[in-house]
Amino acid sequence: MKKALVLSCIPAVLALGLSLVFWGQAPEQFPIHWNIHGQPDRFASKTLGLLLFPGIIAFLPLLLLGLLKVDPRKENVEESRRAIILLVVGLAFFMLGMHGLTIKAALSPNQSLSSSLITLLLGGLFAGIGLVIARFKSNFFVGIRTPWTLDNEEVWARTHKLASVTMIAGGVVAGVSGFVLPGAWALGVSIGAIAVGALVPAVASFFFYQTQQKGAGA
Repeated sequence: MKKALVLSCIPAVLALGLSLVFWGQAPEQFPIHWNIHGQPDRFASKTLGLLLFPGIIAFLPLLLLGLLKVDPRKENVEESRRAIILLVVGLAFFMLGMHGLTIKAALSPNQSLSSSLITLLLGGLFAGIGLVIARFKSNFFVGIRTPWTLDNEEVWARTHKLASVTMIAGGVVAGVSGFVLPGAWALGVSIGAIAVGALVPAVASFFFYQTQQKGAGA
């Protein structure tokens, strides 16, 4: 997993570099939260605003990989190595994109956040996870972890195969919504599409398990 840590350092360094480039231009009261209309409603110091995302990008891979290191299903984690690397690096670059958007918003006259770019980033992340999620073997920290997927390898595989489809579809809907709908509607549709994309396979895992158990008992 060292490769994931090394690769995730790239967006962390880029995020820090971005902060340093715009440090002198950034306002002392830095927006860190926006309402559904894209207007800032919470502020922090410039230092926190510019170092928050670089810190998250640096810490998140360490946390995730640390959890996977103590996973009891070490063989499955090892078999999922490439997918885990893609996930960790993808999350880091997503955070880099969010960092860039917050700086862009902070430097704009009304400090508003672009809903279309936010939904594009969210949709891209979700669809990207969908592309790799079927490659994850059963583990306790990454994937659709319901009692039924964790109990049965076949149910895990079927659930994640379905999740790949629903998450890619949800990500595409989320990404497009920001360009065809008004800001508040776009965010609502985006969040809804992502929620449905994640919940459908989680619920389906119960029915997959029931079907598998009936087949085993026949």
